[in-house]
Amino acid sequence: MQIKTRLLIAAVALAVLAFFLFVPSITQDQAYHFFGDNRTILGIPNFWNVVSNLPFALVGLLGLW
Repeated sequence: MQIKTRLLIAAVALAVLAFFLFVPSITQDQAYHFFGDNRTILGIPNFWNVVSNLPFALVGLLGLW
């Protein structure tokens, strides 16, 4: 890779980093944390919201395998 290309990539990366350092954080509405199912089953809060993620975890593990 040429030196000019590397310098350009470094300059763009530095500009993006500087931009995000000085932009104020975006606040998140606390209602986001109110899940659809609040029941505790088998000692797991929000049971169905948690268990519904197991297929995604399984597919991810299969992908790593």
